[in-house]
Amino acid sequence: ESCNNIALYIAGDENIIYPALVAMTSIKKYNSNIDLFLFLPLQSIGDGEITYASNNGIKLVDISALDQISPKYISKFQDMGRWPRHIFYNWLAPTYLGLLGYKFAIKADYDMLCVGVFEIEKILPSPDQVITVLPKGFIQSKLDDKSFQKIQQDLNLEFPKLARSANVGFVVYDLNRWTELKMQDLFMQIYSYLSSTILTWDGRIVSETIEQLAFSCLQGQTRTLFKK
Repeated sequence: ESCNNIALYIAGDENIIYPALVAMTSIKKYNSNIDLFLFLPLQSIGDGEITYASNNGIKLVDISALDQISPKYISKFQDMGRWPRHIFYNWLAPTYLGLLGYKFAIKADYDMLCVGVFEIEKILPSPDQVITVLPKGFIQSKLDDKSFQKIQQDLNLEFPKLARSANVGFVVYDLNRWTELKMQDLFMQIYSYLSSTILTWDGRIVSETIEQLAFSCLQGQTRTLFKK
């Protein structure tokens, strides 16, 4: 059972351990009311790093614990260019943290440095919004018209006007709504659809990673813009 309402997490492979610890230490310095979770393959982490994390209020969790959330989930994904498939564990962690009793979760990238207190009231999404992100270009600029219409029809999504793609380096979730709307499974469904099915009708994705576009398409489920 969580003591605080908000958890912040970083997930990745063993190569991010040092910058992730620096990022989390800087976050803890200014935001002691937020619990910190670092998901990594612990068999590859040294005793010194484990001790440092413990001494600085950072909970290390073996990334395999996330497989228990959805055993077949990660097998659906491959390495994405220069990124290992560990990045896809980022979309299992919210469910894990919700089961621990947290109301909100924050996904952070390991290459960040916190220099002040989070303005919590400005970043927490409403239940309707579900998610807070840094918006990018309009979704309709990332997909050709045929693909945009087809994905809405085939997946029963209804995008709000002005729906934008998302930078997923820093994401805030309302965990109750994330669970109620089954957003984790929907993300996997959309990603699989965009990475395979779209090619069968010569659809195209413009200047965007499939991961970020698939995540932004979750707005078609909420039918509301993510909080900016």
